[in-house]
Amino acid sequence: MSKPLPEPQREWRARNATDAGAGTTEANSTPLSGNIPRIPRSDAMDKDPRPDGMADDTLSSPMPPREGDETASGVHGGAPAGPVNQPARIGRYRILSRLGQGGMGVVWEAEQDQPRRRVALKVMRRDHEIDPLHIRMFRREAETLARLKHPNIAAIYESGHTDEGHDYFAMELVRGLTLDKWLAQRPTRVDDAELALRLRLFATICHAVHYAHQRGVIHRDLKPSNIIVGDSAEASGTGSSSAALPLVKILDFGLARITDADAAATVVSEIGAIKGTLPYMSPEQVRGDVDAIDVRTDVYALGVILYEMLSGHRPYDVSKAALLEAVRVICEEPPKSLRESWPGGRRPDRDLETIVAKSLEKEPERRYGSAGELREDVDRFLDSQPILAREPSAAYQLAKMVQRNRLGAAFAATVLVLLVAFAVTATLQAQAVSKQRDRAREEAAKALAVSEFMTETLGAANPWGAGYDVTVVEALDRAVDRIQDSFADRPLVEASVRHTIGSAYRNLGQYDRAEPLLAAAEQTRTRLLGANDPETIQSVQGLAELAWRAQRFDEAVERGKDLLERQRAVFGEPSREVAGSLEDLANILAAAGRYEEAGTSIDKALAMSLALDGELSLQVAACHETRATLLQYSQGNYAAAEEQARKALDIRRRLTGLETMDASLSMNNYGVLLLLQGKYDEALPVLQEAVDNLRAVAGDRHPELAKALENLGNVYYRKRQFDRTLELLGEVAAMRRDILGEESPAYARTLNNLGMVYDASGRPAEAERALRDAVARMEKAYGPDHPDLASSRWSLARVLSGHGKLDEAEAELRRAVAIAEKAYPEGSASRATFHLALGNLLTERGQYAEAEPLLTSAHAAYLALEGPDGPRTTAAASRLQKLQDARDR
Repeated sequence: MSKPLPEPQREWRARNATDAGAGTTEANSTPLSGNIPRIPRSDAMDKDPRPDGMADDTLSSPMPPREGDETASGVHGGAPAGPVNQPARIGRYRILSRLGQGGMGVVWEAEQDQPRRRVALKVMRRDHEIDPLHIRMFRREAETLARLKHPNIAAIYESGHTDEGHDYFAMELVRGLTLDKWLAQRPTRVDDAELALRLRLFATICHAVHYAHQRGVIHRDLKPSNIIVGDSAEASGTGSSSAALPLVKILDFGLARITDADAAATVVSEIGAIKGTLPYMSPEQVRGDVDAIDVRTDVYALGVILYEMLSGHRPYDVSKAALLEAVRVICEEPPKSLRESWPGGRRPDRDLETIVAKSLEKEPERRYGSAGELREDVDRFLDSQPILAREPSAAYQLAKMVQRNRLGAAFAATVLVLLVAFAVTATLQAQAVSKQRDRAREEAAKALAVSEFMTETLGAANPWGAGYDVTVVEALDRAVDRIQDSFADRPLVEASVRHTIGSAYRNLGQYDRAEPLLAAAEQTRTRLLGANDPETIQSVQGLAELAWRAQRFDEAVERGKDLLERQRAVFGEPSREVAGSLEDLANILAAAGRYEEAGTSIDKALAMSLALDGELSLQVAACHETRATLLQYSQGNYAAAEEQARKALDIRRRLTGLETMDASLSMNNYGVLLLLQGKYDEALPVLQEAVDNLRAVAGDRHPELAKALENLGNVYYRKRQFDRTLELLGEVAAMRRDILGEESPAYARTLNNLGMVYDASGRPAEAERALRDAVARMEKAYGPDHPDLASSRWSLARVLSGHGKLDEAEAELRRAVAIAEKAYPEGSASRATFHLALGNLLTERGQYAEAEPLLTSAHAAYLALEGPDGPRTTAAASRLQKLQDARDR
């Protein structure tokens, strides 16, 4: 089983933001100019610098509860403290029913007004004294969850307090069975296929916990009742090990410890008090030793969960023991061996016994150093690879080799011959496994060091997380100054920090600041780890994205191909890493206008992703989105693009829900597709919902919110509601000026759009002034040959032409066409749009000989893309006929 790149994971996956662009509309329209999406993927490459529709406009209704289901985020087991009267409303939420009640709060199922959705609303218990400690714990639960954006961790939407002063937070409503109830419904006899299914599910849980650990969050209360397994209809009931996994969600970080520098944040319970669920608590936890609790505390709980998933029992039976006796058993007694509890007649594999035993060690330093290490050994077991927890003896490695190569009698006949060669290589393999074990421990320590540094110096520096404030670039600058002194003797940690900050700069469009940091990280990793180490590959990926964003397409293509070959060398084919790199390369090739190559690349990526994970995976969703982009830009086929986009959004809805950053961007992009097809009444609610979701997910000041607001304004513009358009664009301009600065291309694009609206609303002087300012800023930011500059010049030409300044309009439009002919391939819709505009203007000015080849070229392109009855084909034919009529006169 291939392993993912180290966190932060693939930055190009699953974000394809889009904005409506000038170059994609009919000639008679007067569109707002487009934003060029420049978005990483997680945490996706943006596509061609034109709009791409990537989402659906519908929300799936909540799954109806079934008898016996455990429902909702944050519902603890145990008897409620007492009856609680159900209120009609709490803040913006209409209360529907009580889902559960635990030690800290009551959980209601509620309906949020805006955006309209069902949520789990957790409110501090009303029937016990609310002392400061409980209030701090409750608020910490909300702050903790807000940091975590992962498909297998229940999301938090917002927090607040009731009119009575009680804190609450609104969480993702997760429906399904708790893990223990799901296990109770599984077959009693655990055959190989069932075992593989349970281990794959457990590996998914470990991945989510490791994600939280890398962000400084320790759960401290992991147990089956805090893990929800979604409707298993998507999973095969045949027991095939290749069956799709049901979706799992980890709930309730109410006892989490945040490993921040703020000492007050680490005090989560009274000294010596036990907070958690006893059978799953580690020795250091039951002793109340707060200072000893770290990520390995969660590793212990995962070990208990794994034991229970495999055997149906717990390693200790403390259910009837008095508290002090239970503490003694957990701290002093050895756990019952997995073999003693194993169901059925045969013994469990020794590797499984080793994995469980290492997870349950009394001393934290003897356990796995991280949930990632634990997951890696589970993956190794599933792939019949030597696990890191066992000493790599020659006999053991030979046994694993036999398991991986089951060729029956033919293989058995060659074993003796292989023994001689194996004896020569066994020592080298043992050293490799030992190095991998050491590397895993180093990774855990490095992740914690990076997390602490970033938390202390930046807070939320990455703009793709929750909302950030105007000081982010200044905070990044200060952090850069501190790097060398902070990590002088830890070059790989320094490289990780440089990569993280460089990525944040890149996401903010600060390419000149990003490049030296990303390049330095790549050089350090290459020197110390080698060219094909996953961390080095991560750096190559970051540099490829930087080149792509900066419109250095030739360089981006070369780096993308280099990245693909490295992934192939390390992970082989088929693998998720190679599939991801193929999809990334398709995006780069599409942006460079090399559509045929892009189509080949994305077809391979989709086929590989489907073979590995089936239809229900985020990688498959990303492939559908890239296909939609190609259909839109290479063929101008909005209907086919919409079909691909719907598939992608449906996958995202089922895997992560719609209230995430990626799903919100997808919804935004789908609204753009509707907009470009003239379906304004359909586009309006979709884009409004995208805006509402982005506000909920990212806050009121975020680059993606600005894009969505601008697209929403575009709908009002097309509906000729100019006052509302100007109101929205004013918010966008202020947001971009404050966050990105007045020199940013995004701010220039907003000025361009303001100019178009001023012109349409009868304010010509303001329109021309705004558009000239936009052109100047765009050229300064991007240079003279950028496609966005072509769009801005096209907008200025339209306004000048409408005001009778035909010489200036023609000059601007000729400059725009020259840029478009460099940027877009012959036969593309984008190039045709500029040809049509200039041909039309030249016809009006009586320059028929020069106008005719431009109009003919545009007509031929549209005819090939959308057929004889397409709206743009018809418009181009009309212009040609107009030229003929004028010349005949």
